Amino acid sequence: MIGKHIWTEFPEGRGQPFHLAYEKAMAEQLPVTIEEYYAPWDRWFENRIYPSPNGLSIFFGSSLFGVGWRNLMGCNRRSYLLLALG
Repeated sequence: MIGKHIWTEFPEGRGQPFHLAYEKAMAEQLPVTIEEYYAPWDRWFENRIYPSPNGLSIFFGSSLFGVGWRNLMGCNRRSYLLLALG
């Protein structure tokens, strides 16, 4: 996606929580991490967003279960990873 406009590539993402996080990161020039369910793809995603004066660097990750499931099970991120991997 280097050099491409995100809303041209993913128009269904407009108005989603990720969109708002991208705008916030750019406006405040501060990194933002967001984990949300993305209904158009029926998946949970974690985005780490790093702004610069010229645009955003966005690192995507997906997970089978979102933060809500981990909170329900009483797991923090580290124990979730241990549970998933071991």
